[in-house]
Amino acid sequence: MGIFISKVPPRDLKTNITFSVPDSLDSFGLRQCQEAEVTGLVVDVIDTADPSFLTNEYAGLSSGSQGVGYCRSDVQLLVRENPSVVTTVVSDILEVVAKHGAIRLLRIHGHGLPGYQTVWGGALHAVMTSPSQETSDEFIYNNMENPHSQTGIGNWNLAMLTGQLMRLCPHFGPKAEVWLMGCTVAAEPVGQQFISRLSGILGVPVVAAVPLQYGTDRLQSALKAANFLHEGEIRNGSPTLSPFAKN
Repeated sequence: MGIFISKVPPRDLKTNITFSVPDSLDSFGLRQCQEAEVTGLVVDVIDTADPSFLTNEYAGLSSGSQGVGYCRSDVQLLVRENPSVVTTVVSDILEVVAKHGAIRLLRIHGHGLPGYQTVWGGALHAVMTSPSQETSDEFIYNNMENPHSQTGIGNWNLAMLTGQLMRLCPHFGPKAEVWLMGCTVAAEPVGQQFISRLSGILGVPVVAAVPLQYGTDRLQSALKAANFLHEGEIRNGSPTLSPFAKN
């Protein structure tokens, strides 16, 4: 099976749209995000496998401590290669929470595919920079659809990661959210299923985008708003069945 990395946005799907950021930085969408009341800790987890996430996302987010609304970042956690990367990241987040209080917004920055968000995306980055059928199939087998892999969080390994991810549940504050910032994570039925399952595990809404995410390649502002927000159509997984659901 070949990997489905597309250079064009996926087909239009009927979705539960909760917020959309148009291309124009003068849009009401951006102002709405800046003016939103976001009280509590904002944590950004950044996959460093792709160097551009350091030069773009990290550079923009690390300057966002004085931002407003959703266009702000209190703590940035840089992810390095590690065979137990999700476990390590969860532990790092818990250390941050112990010092700074409950989480209002957790964003995970990295590459994505429908139903899959990288946490350490070295394998996917290699496929994207040197694509071939062999490397695509290898990535899918060893990473994306491997139920024991910790290189990302996806529909295929949630059962294995549930115990680790649930360590975060008591540390989400009121109105907490998790945003997955990768491309096309919420696209296709598998994407909606993934964010709904993850939301049920964490007990908070999980938000991800349907189309490709261009980041600072496409949007620029003093706050580098593209690093803080999704671009285009998004989907929202609701934790309605979770015993950890937050109001």
